[in-house]
Amino acid sequence: MNTSHRHDAYAKPPAHLREVYKMYQQRSESLDSDLDIVDFRRGLTIAQQTNVKVVGRISKGRLTHLFDAFQQGTVPSDDSCQSASAAISDAFVYEHRALSGLHILPSLLPAATQLHLLTCLLHRDLSDKRHKTNVHAHYKIQYPPVESAPYQAEDAIEAFKESHPYHTSPKHRSFFSLSPGSTRLFEPKDPALHKPLSLSKFLNSKLRWITLGGQYDWTNKVYPNELPPAFPADIADLLAGMFPDMKAQAAIVNVYTPGDTLSLHRDVSEDSDQGLVSISLGCDGIFIVGMTVEGDTDEIKYIVVRLRSGDAGYHNLSPANYVMHDPNLTQVGEEQCRQLAANFPHHDTVELLVASPLRRTIYTALYTFDQEVKRGMKVIALPEAQETSDLPSDTGSDLDVLKEEMADKPVDLSLVHEGWNSKKDKWAPAPEAIEKRAGEARRWLKARPEKEVILVTHGGFLHYLTEDWSDSGTFIGTGWANTEFRSYRFLDEGDENASLEETSESRERRRGTEKLLSKTEQMELRSKTHKTWEQDGFQLQSKV
Repeated sequence: MNTSHRHDAYAKPPAHLREVYKMYQQRSESLDSDLDIVDFRRGLTIAQQTNVKVVGRISKGRLTHLFDAFQQGTVPSDDSCQSASAAISDAFVYEHRALSGLHILPSLLPAATQLHLLTCLLHRDLSDKRHKTNVHAHYKIQYPPVESAPYQAEDAIEAFKESHPYHTSPKHRSFFSLSPGSTRLFEPKDPALHKPLSLSKFLNSKLRWITLGGQYDWTNKVYPNELPPAFPADIADLLAGMFPDMKAQAAIVNVYTPGDTLSLHRDVSEDSDQGLVSISLGCDGIFIVGMTVEGDTDEIKYIVVRLRSGDAGYHNLSPANYVMHDPNLTQVGEEQCRQLAANFPHHDTVELLVASPLRRTIYTALYTFDQEVKRGMKVIALPEAQETSDLPSDTGSDLDVLKEEMADKPVDLSLVHEGWNSKKDKWAPAPEAIEKRAGEARRWLKARPEKEVILVTHGGFLHYLTEDWSDSGTFIGTGWANTEFRSYRFLDEGDENASLEETSESRERRRGTEKLLSKTEQMELRSKTHKTWEQDGFQLQSKV
């Protein structure tokens, strides 16, 4: 493949993938017997089981909270659909060896949540003038009347705004609230090219896609320069809760009828440091996805997945980004810091700022706790709190490099010494070494005279520091979301281990009244997590 085509949105997909696509497009027999398809509901073949592994898990507790918040207590009237919490279980995240970075979450959304999401998309967002459809290019859209209730009185308007935080003004009624036999016509922008379009035809056959947030220019394959409309906040919150490394800013809702296909294409139109989420609703579909492995022959790796309603996919950052040495925060990371700074409730009581000496944690501390810095605090870099693996992205910069970069910043590097980033001996990416330095970090923190201390560190290391292994498989290498905060206290003044206990307020905020794991359960989960992280290459016992 010509190098100039690697990011050319107009270049044709590889010939072999086009042949695979054509084969499934023309196929008429049942898919149940096709053992080449990765089908989680049917069950994986022995060959597929060797290539598919679990790389993460989203707990039932987290999902229950997210779905209940999204649905705001509403339950579909259909008797076949129970409340979301009744159908929720832990969601496992799968990855195929052929496409590292493509995560598949079968049966992620229960039926009640799917229906509520469809209600938002088709009844609310489709009739929101800020979002566009494929029909907008050629027709003048007549929107349904505005809901009348908010105009009854000023207090009603305010009540409407409070109950509809996504909408800054009273919303239009749903297109589906109009009579199917309505004589409403959409007039063409160019009558010489198009005939008037009826409401029924618009909804039943002409509507192919809806865009939310940033409106993509499909003709020129670019995003316009103007400020995009707001992405629906409730849907964005739902997605952020399930995929915290991604910030929802733009989406396309593709509308299909049975037998429809989406043409094979190349997703190379934009550069992004976020993942891409896809959610399937309604009929089953066949998802063909592949990538070119650069080399002498430009090998094509691909898989064919059967998607069912409620399944989700997440194409995250390529593992190639792990080769970036001590990277800084991305734009998404900086925005997450701003959000955390705005939502953190204890700025006034903070007495000490501590951070891992990796650049992204230092800058997270500086950006998030700017109020504290302005009061005269410095960020103390604590090398014992560095990340656990020896991947380049988890390996800190040399001391002289850090000193030069932090020379004009309120950062105290006095505890950082040459060799702190060697990943050898004390700093080795092995459980025994990490547990030892986690204990040293706890004892150092406990010996400090300050009572309210902020520690900015890494998700993997936090399991060692807190000795809490619950949810350790939620994400890759950790159970902590980006910029998540929890609060802890030391258990006993005479405890040489300086053990920590999560405060009841912190635990209830994220786990509700879920029962704590016993010490035996924690040890069993710790052992299982160590094995998983060793298999994934994050920690290796041989590197002590």
